[in-house]
Amino acid sequence: MTVLVLAVSGWLGVRAMLAKAALDEARPAAERVMAAVTERGAGALTETSVRQDIRLLAERSETLASLTSDPVWRVAERLPEVGPTMSASRIGAAEAARLLGDAVVPVLDTTDELADGLRMSDGRIDVGALEDLHTALATADETARTALERLGRVPRGGVDSRVGEDLNRMQALLTHTTPALDTLADVTEAAPAVLGAEGPRLILIMLQNNAELRSGGGITGTFFAVEIDNGRFTEVDHTDSAAFSPADVSPVPIPAGTRETFGDEVGRYVQNLTTTPDFALSGRLASAWWAERTGRTPDMVVAIDPAVVRTLLEVTGPLRAGEADLTAGNVVEALLRRPYLTMDADEQTEYFFGVSEALAQRLVSSANTLPQVAGAAAPLIEEGRVAVWSRHPQEQALIADTPLAGLLGRLETAGDDAYAVLFNNLSGSKLDAYLDAGFSAVVDRCRPDGRGSVAVSTGLVSEVPTDVDLPWYAAPGFGGYAREDLALLVTVLAPPGTVPEGAWLDGAPLSSHVSHDAGRSAVTARVTLPPGHSAHVTFRFVAAEPGPVEPALLHTPLIDTADVVTTGQACEVPR
Repeated sequence: MTVLVLAVSGWLGVRAMLAKAALDEARPAAERVMAAVTERGAGALTETSVRQDIRLLAERSETLASLTSDPVWRVAERLPEVGPTMSASRIGAAEAARLLGDAVVPVLDTTDELADGLRMSDGRIDVGALEDLHTALATADETARTALERLGRVPRGGVDSRVGEDLNRMQALLTHTTPALDTLADVTEAAPAVLGAEGPRLILIMLQNNAELRSGGGITGTFFAVEIDNGRFTEVDHTDSAAFSPADVSPVPIPAGTRETFGDEVGRYVQNLTTTPDFALSGRLASAWWAERTGRTPDMVVAIDPAVVRTLLEVTGPLRAGEADLTAGNVVEALLRRPYLTMDADEQTEYFFGVSEALAQRLVSSANTLPQVAGAAAPLIEEGRVAVWSRHPQEQALIADTPLAGLLGRLETAGDDAYAVLFNNLSGSKLDAYLDAGFSAVVDRCRPDGRGSVAVSTGLVSEVPTDVDLPWYAAPGFGGYAREDLALLVTVLAPPGTVPEGAWLDGAPLSSHVSHDAGRSAVTARVTLPPGHSAHVTFRFVAAEPGPVEPALLHTPLIDTADVVTTGQACEVPR
């Protein structure tokens, strides 16, 4: 018996040493991958160094899984001192090996094959190769979700701190990347049809201008249409908002709640297409406006903002638009600030027309970089900087369950306690490029009836320069506002059944209006910010039901990514 115990102990000791060596080799690569994905999102997976680290991790994880999977190791997991660490190591190694070997590496292999397939002499995208990519991404998505669930069930008590850190790092990486994998899997499922595998498709692309905010991002001032036939891109048309005259009556019926909340101009001015957070409505409106102007009805409407243009230029390189060079580093200045301070209205029209033409040509000429752009843009999709509507019901049903559905679609899938803060410019200025904002949704107390009291807040700062003479066309001061002020209609959409309690500005009561849109309470208030001033706006709500509240919070995409803080509370149901 003594000999057997010694043999088993020696066997475990050797295995433990080999496992430790494999872990020590894997940790630096895991830390580099985690840092890259956290900083650059799913787009980091296109980088050679990151892909090499992932393949190294796959090899070491397979070694670890092999070392920790035999029956002797499982028996040793029952030992009081080392058992929890050995059990956690086995589960972590098995999940890492399965995730990397069965999911992530096959995605990398498929994207490598896809990249080769996209280097076609005639400039087409191989739509068949996208079907293989969808299969790999769908498998990776399912495997990642399963791994995240299993890792969450691993007890941490008694586990060696280094092993616990490894598990936590893996969980954090999966939490960060799973939403992007899910989105990419859905996108690639619909991609072949969208790319004209079943016949030509007309895609209308709208560039939103965050210098004048609307709920979904900004005014829709630039439009270009692309036809796609079996993977081949052809520019059809491009124009700006000046080509569309105001309508006496909206070409698409506007719901009464939308009119009450956002006014009757949603469907009358093409610049206001995304005043509503419902991008399905925005898409139908844009399609109707375009069909009336050109006689052709788009199959799909896509809205993007300058952050997406920046990502496109990061992948494809600088762009020449007229006399200007557009780069990833100067997009915000070149599109949202300088034109309004240095050009008159006619010069702006000519400039933006040239930009839209150059963007359309770049999109067509760089079609084979779209998968790389899509990977790099995955975090922007999560932020709501890309919105899509399809007039084909099956595709639209697929889009509706993804972040591509637009702000209201994202809100519907964000959970039962999800709120959204929306901004709409009131003065016609192009100064919202100088708005800085942060957001929070906090359950700060539980009422006697067991319902949580939720405070949804936004901190606003005007960074409008005080040493610049603002041209009237950059700051017209419509609505009686001072030309240099930021004037915003701030709207909070609350979960169905919540009860609005009011609004406060810097702690003082603020006049507000309560309406209902898309089955939700909508509370709106007007806020004015002179240059250099700040304001803290809070909207309070009572939760729909007694019990725990875990708020989620979305907001109108701004120039830069904003800080969002949410804090829930486990309110108790009264007995």
